[in-house]
Amino acid sequence: MRSILLCLWLIGLPVLLLGQVANRSGEDSTIFISHSVFLPDFVYPSGEQNWSIAVADMNRDGHPDAVSVSKLDGLVNVHYNDGRGGLQQRRSFAAHRDNRAVCILDINGDAAPDVATVSLSGELCILENDGEGSLKRTQLLAAGRMPHDVTAVDVDQDGDQDLVVAVVYDHVLRIFLNDGKGTFQKAQALPAGQQPRSVQAGDLNGDGRPDLVAGADDGRLYLFFQRADGAYGRPQGLRSTRATWALGVADINGDGSLDIAAGSYLDNKLYIHLNHGDGTFEREQSIASGDHNFDLVIADFDLDGDQDVATCSTVDHALNFHLNDGSGQMGPRHEVKSGNWNAGIAAADFDADGDIDVVLAAINDHSLHLHRNIAADETPEPEVPVCMRGVVYSAESKKPIPNAPISLVYAEGNVSLEVSSTSAEGAFTFCPPTNKEYRIIVRAYGWPVHEESFFMPDTSCQKDIYLKRPQGTFVYGRVYNRQTDAPLAGAQILLIDARGTGIATLTTSRAGSYRYELPFGSGYQAQASLTGYTEDSQTFDLEETHHPGGRRVDLYLEPIPEPQGICVKGTVRDEKTGRPIPLAEILAADSSGDYSRRIQTTREGRYRICLPFGFFTFNTTARGYFFDLSELATVPEDAGQDLIHDIVLRPLEKDATIVLRNIYYDVDKATLRPESVEELERLVQIMEDNPSLVMEIAGHTDSDASDAYNLRLSQARAQSVIDYLLAAGIDTERMIAQGYGESQPVAPNDSRANKQLNRRTEFKVLQVEGVRVEQAGPVE
Repeated sequence: MRSILLCLWLIGLPVLLLGQVANRSGEDSTIFISHSVFLPDFVYPSGEQNWSIAVADMNRDGHPDAVSVSKLDGLVNVHYNDGRGGLQQRRSFAAHRDNRAVCILDINGDAAPDVATVSLSGELCILENDGEGSLKRTQLLAAGRMPHDVTAVDVDQDGDQDLVVAVVYDHVLRIFLNDGKGTFQKAQALPAGQQPRSVQAGDLNGDGRPDLVAGADDGRLYLFFQRADGAYGRPQGLRSTRATWALGVADINGDGSLDIAAGSYLDNKLYIHLNHGDGTFEREQSIASGDHNFDLVIADFDLDGDQDVATCSTVDHALNFHLNDGSGQMGPRHEVKSGNWNAGIAAADFDADGDIDVVLAAINDHSLHLHRNIAADETPEPEVPVCMRGVVYSAESKKPIPNAPISLVYAEGNVSLEVSSTSAEGAFTFCPPTNKEYRIIVRAYGWPVHEESFFMPDTSCQKDIYLKRPQGTFVYGRVYNRQTDAPLAGAQILLIDARGTGIATLTTSRAGSYRYELPFGSGYQAQASLTGYTEDSQTFDLEETHHPGGRRVDLYLEPIPEPQGICVKGTVRDEKTGRPIPLAEILAADSSGDYSRRIQTTREGRYRICLPFGFFTFNTTARGYFFDLSELATVPEDAGQDLIHDIVLRPLEKDATIVLRNIYYDVDKATLRPESVEELERLVQIMEDNPSLVMEIAGHTDSDASDAYNLRLSQARAQSVIDYLLAAGIDTERMIAQGYGESQPVAPNDSRANKQLNRRTEFKVLQVEGVRVEQAGPVE
């Protein structure tokens, strides 16, 4: 039947290059581009209700095998490739009932692919390969309430693959760390929206560290970026499709950064999210795909050098191809009928003919469905590609480095051509156009980024790469109040080497933290100081064991007893509602700048602070509010009782406007004067504390000079403020500069005082969303 089909297909090819190819069974295969066609599926009986599938060379014979997991019988089913793409030979191994998902990894560093599965009943199951393709269950762990997907990634960058599980009813991603010998322990749990269904890993922001992406039922993707200390913070949300059961990451538009493909189980859509290169994404593409998409795979199906996407869908029993136009834009669905209720999909060159085939796991017919990709153009002998092959080694041990991300970049224009990883033996292959200059970039976990140039000749060649051990790492930590254990912002850190020479002076962040890169060495010292506190110092060494995670050195400062003075108390309230504002931050600084104190209000919005005698400015800030500046004098005559100083904050609402009183410019110029910096830094803090805030900086003048001159001057001054915020790292899409000239006076231009009122810079809220203000008790 297969040979008859192929003959019929070859005879009818000139007419049907973009149509359907019929066969005697009455089924169709789809020619979806001029030189590629997928034959009707080859069906292989497998487990009872196959819910997921993966591909790996399980018996290490050089041919990709298919690995499915079945729900009813709790088995892992390995279909061994006969070398010609046949998957008839099958062996099954006990895992756990209610199998839902499978992934392949090397748990113990023996280069034999092992298996991890998760089951809907709540278990993570580890099966170890004996090196010849047989599996044995070695560990069973509680994963949570309804695990739905699992992926392998070296989370802690120790050279061993760890596991990350999406757990639906715990609403988290759960990390399991590998001890290097194949034993896993539960570690961090990351909140991941409402009912996360899928998880993938990759370096999304180009910093060399493994990031995570989760797809959930609530219509968002959740991006977890790994920090320098190896931990994951709060996720960033990315609008996508509902019920993201299918998820993949790959360089879809060829710019060298990882993009995201997401398939919906409910919306019948495929969403493509193209990465700007820094972990932020363009507006999503939405393409109609299969009916209830269960899984997807990304590969170059049409052999044009671009990554395409194939989804598998259940209700319409379909395999759905979406072709890349080369710029990351996906085309419409090309449907191929396949199994009954397709649940899993994987891709590999099963028949070793140089193109990518697709295998699906089906639930209702208990089978695997293999769709072989064949060439539509008759070529007696395929051209042998000219390739560069090599191995990535450790320069010191001369041992190969497996699973190292490696990319090929076209030197002219710095265009990324291909992103890959070394094999279990450290090998890589690139087949780019010849007689051109390229760069190879290797980003192996635990090693410095390696980059070198080469010229690709017109014959195949060998190029091995040797990575040298890192020459240094970083010291990091926090400065704390020894009495309260609260982190201290603004503390000075002096780093000194073993000879007593100062290396760097740092200032702790708002969270009290610091970080600095140093070469390996011993006898380093970190000294911390802050006004109002005694100093502290610690001696430390930096060794290779501290790479890449760094060496943590915390410092503790003892508060100096407060000078004689007076205590001030009050309540911070919402100007509009009168409600107390909890956790507002108050910075009290004297006029000389020699003394300052920072406190937070209680959950009832109250505060109490003791200050020396003098004249103080209170700078009060809270998330979701404009800042407030107020002044207060503490004098000996008031000693013996607390001064009452209540504060009101204006909420950040659409169209709310304040005048920025302390922004000054040179006369008839847009140049910001140095005394404007404090007010500008308060604007930076508002924008950082409220990431959804979009605002306008408006410039106004008096009526002196011409209308055109005033309009130009006001626009330039507003832009100067925007430029300062841009330099501080605020996204340009969140800010607008607008000059109004003399068109919007707040007073008649009939006196010097009124003209001074009209010469002003205003901050106007255009959009603010998602600001959560904690509610205190009733209005007092």
